[in-house]
Amino acid sequence: MPSSCNSVIGSRARQVRVDASDDGWAGHFQAMASPCEVLLEGGSRALATAVTEAVAAEAWRVEDKFSRYREGNIVHRINTSHGKPVEVDDETHAHAMIEWESLEHWKAIPEAELAAVTDNPLVFPHQGASAADIVSAGNFHGQPVALALDFLSMAVSELANISERRIERLVNPKLSGLPAFLVSDGGLNSGFMIAQYTAAALVSENKVLCHPASVDSIPTSANKEDHVSMGTIAARQCREVIENTENVIAIELLCATQALDLFTNLKPGEGTLEAYHEIRKTISHLEKDRILSEDIADMKTLIRNATILKAVEKKVGELN
Repeated sequence: MPSSCNSVIGSRARQVRVDASDDGWAGHFQAMASPCEVLLEGGSRALATAVTEAVAAEAWRVEDKFSRYREGNIVHRINTSHGKPVEVDDETHAHAMIEWESLEHWKAIPEAELAAVTDNPLVFPHQGASAADIVSAGNFHGQPVALALDFLSMAVSELANISERRIERLVNPKLSGLPAFLVSDGGLNSGFMIAQYTAAALVSENKVLCHPASVDSIPTSANKEDHVSMGTIAARQCREVIENTENVIAIELLCATQALDLFTNLKPGEGTLEAYHEIRKTISHLEKDRILSEDIADMKTLIRNATILKAVEKKVGELN
């Protein structure tokens, strides 16, 4: 099969995987996959049909996985009569594009560089002879990694962006229908108000850190190294973006868990409920104001150790 067809099929399959996670969408994918017949111009109709069927089958597989995760869930169906907001409706799309497209792209770059030769000059000995070809080259240049790191910073920051919008939706009583800032006694307690401030500040800081370091250069070494990658700056910025994003996601999980406590007449899905129980083993309900930095730190530990993920997968099966 031509490589262009492989690319088209792979892209279509990834798109279907993303959309299949939303409620009741799997039946839509047979029609969505059918453009493969058009995209595979000049190809076999039988091949196009096989591709269409394979894509639809993958859609149903992913739909089944998310159905198991959300089984019994009636919380996510509330307030949808006029359409869901983007941060809710497109949540899976945004997350999946970061995981399947951005992170996969990022991983390929350092893996290639780690397996590469970066010496200068390069020496190629002749087989069975004492002579060798000596080639002066710039394989040491860090531009590939610098560009990838800048791209990774942008991708990860998107997780924080959409997460903070969901936090706002949870703490805002006009949007959630819950007590303001997710605390019952709001007169004397600020609840998660300042936590949302913190998330918003971290998201704004990420926007500054996402300015690409690799577009800059300044000559060094008596103008011999007159174009440099700035890769170490890109790496440092990327690390800060990741740490900020971990904090934002930790805050969202705190807010979501608190919100479940306040949804007294609604029931989450099996996967969500298992995540709730796992979090509550470590972090208690917020009844009155307390220092939330400790809760955020505890939540980050649960995230980094994959404690929540392991508990959910034990209940509903593998999610990746």
